[in-house]
Amino acid sequence: MKKYTNNSENIDYMTILVYYYIPLRKEWSDMLIWDGAGAEPKDINYFYFEGDDAYIVINKDKVSKHERHRANNKIQVNYTLNKQKQDYFLEEIKRSLQDFPRKYILSKKTNGNKPLGYTGLTDIMRESFRFMDREPTIVIFRSNFVSYYQDKGLSKADKDLLGKLMRNTQNTQEVHYNKVPSSLPKVDEENLNNLLKDKAESIGKPKSSNARGKKQQITIKNITKKIKITIIKKKKRKNKRTGRKS
Repeated sequence: MKKYTNNSENIDYMTILVYYYIPLRKEWSDMLIWDGAGAEPKDINYFYFEGDDAYIVINKDKVSKHERHRANNKIQVNYTLNKQKQDYFLEEIKRSLQDFPRKYILSKKTNGNKPLGYTGLTDIMRESFRFMDREPTIVIFRSNFVSYYQDKGLSKADKDLLGKLMRNTQNTQEVHYNKVPSSLPKVDEENLNNLLKDKAESIGKPKSSNARGKKQQITIKNITKKIKITIIKKKKRKNKRTGRKS
């Protein structure tokens, strides 16, 4: 029995699925499915099955010009990260391709012989998360992926694998993608909810009498923004004091 009745629903689902499990940059938008016949493709990115697993080969992306990434361009689909094996991901890909045969992992909804393309990809993300207070982007998926695993405490081997999946370096992940700084105390779900509750009153207040009672959403993003503003103000005051002393 098919999970979805038409390829439009199927591609919507698969778009979110692939970026949840392996958040490449835009390479999923034209990922060819290679059947193993003939020579391996050299100038395009492709996906293929091998035994009980499957692999992605990245021949062309933002970092493919660097030797380090050219030498590590093969990604195992059913990878093991932090002792979690992604069996569900591989099974869903197999199910999708069996129900809706096509040439690309993400094809056009009306033509499986043509890739979805970057515009089609971003349109699906925008529509799927239209209820959010900010437009979803590939960067958000990549940031969430790194933050989730970095916060679990990874071994050296796991960090190397994370870098391979992301097609970048550990330093890039820490500086640009990881939104859970190691200096912050770890909190469980209950403590986090309590934190949000404690901050609700102060964050929820209108900025001025002209705010017409509109409140900010109580999110970690708003809390983080408030903390950053406080830190910047403190630094400015400290710099002023230092300047007067000199």
